[in-house]
Amino acid sequence: MDTLLYPIVIAVVVCFVTVILYWLSVRKRLRNVLFIGACDSGKTTLFSSILYGNPSSTFTSLNENVGNLKTDKKALVLVDVPGHDKVRNEIMNKYKSDTLALVFVIDSKSIQNDVKDVAEFLYNILVDKVFVKNRVKLLVACNKQDATTAKGVSVVTHLLEKELGILLHLHVLVRLLASISPPYQH
Repeated sequence: MDTLLYPIVIAVVVCFVTVILYWLSVRKRLRNVLFIGACDSGKTTLFSSILYGNPSSTFTSLNENVGNLKTDKKALVLVDVPGHDKVRNEIMNKYKSDTLALVFVIDSKSIQNDVKDVAEFLYNILVDKVFVKNRVKLLVACNKQDATTAKGVSVVTHLLEKELGILLHLHVLVRLLASISPPYQH
């Protein structure tokens, strides 16, 4: 090999190793699992069942619950985010940059009445720049399936897909109109 190529090969190898190490360090720090969803969807019950093996009595809270869970592969931080609009974004932003996965909890009993709010919340999660950049995993959990008035998974899926389609079209239309409309002038 030509002696002029050594510095180039070494530089390429150093860059490659640096990129790999950076990627691994970013993936290692992602360890939060956020339980999110609307108020009374059952996030805290699910959170408690996973951490402690049984559901605890729950109440509406304006603060997050945090617990540690050790698996074979890594130690996770589980965060139960309150469902109230005014506090959930603030708390999600606090944990967002280190989030590995989201558990989006849906109340299967009330989804038909709440589908617009639930779909809008889910849409905002799906397009969140930090979650997209970190390739955060998403699990949608249809909770309260044991209730007689609960909608089945296929019905919940259909309702959400329909509402998300409407939201997507609205957002595309708003962007299109904003790009072609001249600014308002008197």
